[in-house]
Amino acid sequence: MFETIKDRTAPFVDTAADRTRNATVMLADAVARTHRPVDLAVKTSLKLNEITHKSLASLVKQQASMIEGTVDAASKRLHVAADADNLRDLVNDQLAMFPATRDRLAKDARNTVAVFTETREELTDLVRSVMEQARKETGEVEKTVRTAKRTVTRKARTAKKTAAKTRAKVAKKTKAATSRKKTTASKAK
Repeated sequence: MFETIKDRTAPFVDTAADRTRNATVMLADAVARTHRPVDLAVKTSLKLNEITHKSLASLVKQQASMIEGTVDAASKRLHVAADADNLRDLVNDQLAMFPATRDRLAKDARNTVAVFTETREELTDLVRSVMEQARKETGEVEKTVRTAKRTVTRKARTAKKTAAKTRAKVAKKTKAATSRKKTTASKAK
Protein backbone atom coordinates (compact mmCIF):
# COMPACT_ATOMS: atom_id res chain seq x y z
CA MET A 1 0.00 0.00 0.00
CA PHE A 2 2.79 2.44 0.92
CA GLU A 3 4.66 1.44 -2.21
CA THR A 4 1.71 2.55 -4.34
CA ILE A 5 1.58 5.90 -2.52
CA LYS A 6 5.30 6.35 -3.05
CA ASP A 7 5.02 5.39 -6.73
CA ARG A 8 2.12 7.74 -7.29
CA THR A 9 3.67 10.72 -5.54
CA ALA A 10 7.20 10.30 -6.96
CA PRO A 11 6.45 12.14 -10.27
CA PHE A 12 4.97 15.07 -8.39
CA VAL A 13 7.95 15.27 -6.05
CA ASP A 14 10.35 15.10 -9.00
CA THR A 15 8.44 17.83 -10.84
CA ALA A 16 8.41 20.07 -7.78
CA ALA A 17 12.14 19.45 -7.25
CA ASP A 18 12.92 20.25 -10.90
CA ARG A 19 10.91 23.44 -10.78
CA THR A 20 12.56 24.50 -7.55
CA ARG A 21 15.97 23.69 -9.02
CA ASN A 22 15.20 25.85 -12.09
CA ALA A 23 14.07 28.73 -9.89
CA THR A 24 17.26 28.37 -7.84
CA VAL A 25 19.36 28.52 -11.01
CA MET A 26 17.55 31.71 -12.03
CA LEU A 27 18.24 33.20 -8.62
CA ALA A 28 21.91 32.13 -8.80
CA ASP A 29 22.20 33.88 -12.17
CA ALA A 30 20.75 37.02 -10.62
CA VAL A 31 23.27 36.87 -7.79
CA ALA A 32 26.09 36.28 -10.30
CA ARG A 33 25.10 39.44 -12.12
CA THR A 34 25.73 41.44 -8.97
CA HIS A 35 29.45 41.47 -9.77
CA ARG A 36 28.66 44.07 -12.42
CA PRO A 37 28.11 46.78 -9.79
CA VAL A 38 31.54 45.93 -8.36
CA ASP A 39 33.05 46.30 -11.84
CA LEU A 40 31.18 49.58 -12.21
CA ALA A 41 32.60 50.83 -8.89
CA VAL A 42 36.14 49.92 -9.95
CA LYS A 43 35.80 51.61 -13.35
CA THR A 44 34.25 54.66 -11.72
CA SER A 45 37.04 54.88 -9.17
CA LEU A 46 39.66 54.70 -11.90
CA LYS A 47 37.88 57.37 -13.94
CA LEU A 48 37.53 59.57 -10.84
CA ASN A 49 41.22 59.11 -10.14
CA GLU A 50 42.05 60.09 -13.72
CA ILE A 51 39.85 63.20 -13.54
CA THR A 52 41.28 64.38 -10.22
CA HIS A 53 44.89 63.82 -11.25
CA LYS A 54 44.39 65.62 -14.55
CA SER A 55 42.64 68.49 -12.79
CA LEU A 56 45.30 68.74 -10.13
CA ALA A 57 48.02 68.77 -12.80
CA SER A 58 46.18 71.54 -14.66
CA LEU A 59 45.76 73.50 -11.44
CA VAL A 60 49.46 73.15 -10.55
CA LYS A 61 50.44 74.33 -14.07
CA GLN A 62 48.07 77.28 -13.74
CA GLN A 63 49.42 78.22 -10.33
CA ALA A 64 53.01 77.93 -11.62
CA SER A 65 52.10 80.22 -14.52
CA MET A 66 50.54 82.67 -12.08
CA ILE A 67 53.63 82.68 -9.86
CA GLU A 68 55.91 83.16 -12.89
CA GLY A 69 53.77 86.11 -13.99
CA THR A 70 53.97 87.62 -10.52
CA VAL A 71 57.75 87.18 -10.37
CA ASP A 72 58.17 88.66 -13.89
CA ALA A 73 55.97 91.63 -12.96
CA ALA A 74 57.90 92.21 -9.73
CA SER A 75 61.18 92.07 -11.62
CA LYS A 76 59.89 94.55 -14.17
CA ARG A 77 58.66 96.89 -11.42
CA LEU A 78 62.05 96.76 -9.73
CA HIS A 79 63.85 97.53 -13.03
CA VAL A 80 61.52 100.46 -13.65
CA ALA A 81 62.11 101.72 -10.09
CA ALA A 82 65.86 101.44 -10.57
CA ASP A 83 65.71 103.35 -13.86
CA ALA A 84 63.60 106.22 -12.43
CA ASP A 85 65.43 109.51 -12.21
CA ASN A 86 63.18 111.02 -9.56
CA LEU A 87 60.18 110.26 -7.37
CA ARG A 88 57.66 111.62 -9.90
CA ASP A 89 58.94 109.28 -12.66
CA LEU A 90 58.92 106.36 -10.20
CA VAL A 91 55.28 106.93 -9.22
CA ASN A 92 54.13 107.55 -12.82
CA ASP A 93 55.92 104.46 -14.12
CA GLN A 94 54.48 102.31 -11.32
CA LEU A 95 50.96 103.68 -11.96
CA ALA A 96 51.36 102.97 -15.68
CA MET A 97 52.04 99.30 -14.86
CA PHE A 98 48.82 98.80 -12.85
CA PRO A 99 46.54 98.03 -15.84
CA ALA A 100 48.89 95.28 -17.02
CA THR A 101 49.02 93.84 -13.50
CA ARG A 102 45.21 93.96 -13.20
CA ASP A 103 44.80 92.24 -16.59
CA ARG A 104 47.33 89.55 -15.67
CA LEU A 105 45.60 88.85 -12.35
CA ALA A 106 42.18 88.72 -14.02
CA LYS A 107 43.51 86.32 -16.67
CA ASP A 108 45.05 84.11 -13.99
CA ALA A 109 41.78 84.05 -12.04
CA ARG A 110 39.78 83.15 -15.22
CA ASN A 111 42.21 80.34 -16.04
CA THR A 112 41.96 78.96 -12.49
CA VAL A 113 38.16 79.09 -12.60
CA ALA A 114 38.27 77.35 -16.01
CA VAL A 115 40.20 74.44 -14.46
CA PHE A 116 37.58 74.09 -11.72
CA THR A 117 34.74 74.41 -14.23
CA GLU A 118 36.20 71.70 -16.46
CA THR A 119 36.68 69.44 -13.44
CA ARG A 120 33.10 70.02 -12.30
CA GLU A 121 31.77 69.17 -15.77
CA GLU A 122 33.80 65.96 -15.95
CA LEU A 123 32.71 64.93 -12.46
CA THR A 124 29.08 65.72 -13.26
CA ASP A 125 29.26 63.59 -16.40
CA LEU A 126 30.83 60.77 -14.42
CA VAL A 127 28.16 60.89 -11.70
CA ARG A 128 25.37 60.97 -14.29
CA SER A 129 26.76 57.97 -16.14
CA VAL A 130 27.24 56.04 -12.90
CA MET A 131 23.71 56.81 -11.73
CA GLU A 132 22.26 55.79 -15.10
CA GLN A 133 24.24 52.54 -15.12
CA ALA A 134 23.33 51.81 -11.48
CA ARG A 135 19.61 52.34 -12.19
CA LYS A 136 19.86 50.03 -15.17
CA GLU A 137 21.74 47.33 -13.23
CA THR A 138 19.44 47.60 -10.22
CA GLY A 139 16.36 47.33 -12.42
CA GLU A 140 17.68 44.18 -14.12
CA VAL A 141 18.58 42.49 -10.84
CA GLU A 142 15.27 43.42 -9.20
CA LYS A 143 13.34 42.13 -12.20
CA THR A 144 15.21 38.80 -12.14
CA VAL A 145 14.74 38.43 -8.39
CA ARG A 146 11.01 39.19 -8.69
CA THR A 147 10.69 36.63 -11.50
CA ALA A 148 12.57 34.01 -9.49
CA LYS A 149 10.46 34.66 -6.38
CA ARG A 150 7.27 34.45 -8.43
CA THR A 151 8.41 31.20 -10.04
CA VAL A 152 9.38 29.61 -6.73
CA THR A 153 6.10 30.69 -5.13
CA ARG A 154 4.03 29.33 -8.02
CA LYS A 155 5.94 26.06 -8.11
CA ALA A 156 5.61 25.60 -4.36
CA ARG A 157 1.89 26.37 -4.52
CA THR A 158 1.41 23.93 -7.40
CA ALA A 159 3.42 21.26 -5.62
CA LYS A 160 1.35 21.68 -2.44
CA LYS A 161 -1.92 21.45 -4.36
CA THR A 162 -0.74 18.42 -6.31
CA ALA A 163 0.50 16.71 -3.16
CA ALA A 164 -2.81 17.44 -1.40
CA LYS A 165 -4.79 15.99 -4.33
CA THR A 166 -2.56 12.93 -4.42
CA ARG A 167 -2.91 12.43 -0.67
CA ALA A 168 -6.67 12.77 -0.99
CA LYS A 169 -6.80 10.23 -3.83
CA VAL A 170 -4.55 7.78 -2.01
CA ALA A 171 -6.50 8.23 1.22
CA LYS A 172 -9.76 7.62 -0.63
CA LYS A 173 -8.42 4.48 -2.29
CA THR A 174 -6.85 3.29 0.95
CA LYS A 175 -10.13 3.86 2.79
CA ALA A 176 -12.04 2.00 0.10
CA ALA A 177 -9.54 -0.88 0.16
CA THR A 178 -9.66 -1.01 3.95
CA SER A 179 -13.47 -1.00 3.87
CA ARG A 180 -13.50 -3.87 1.37
CA LYS A 181 -11.07 -5.88 3.50
CA LYS A 182 -13.24 -5.31 6.60
CA THR A 183 -16.37 -6.26 4.69
CA THR A 184 -14.70 -9.36 3.28
CA ALA A 185 -13.33 -10.25 6.71
CA SER A 186 -16.70 -9.84 8.42
CA LYS A 187 -18.44 -11.97 5.71
CA ALA A 188 -15.82 -14.64 6.17
CA LYS A 189 -16.64 -14.93 9.89
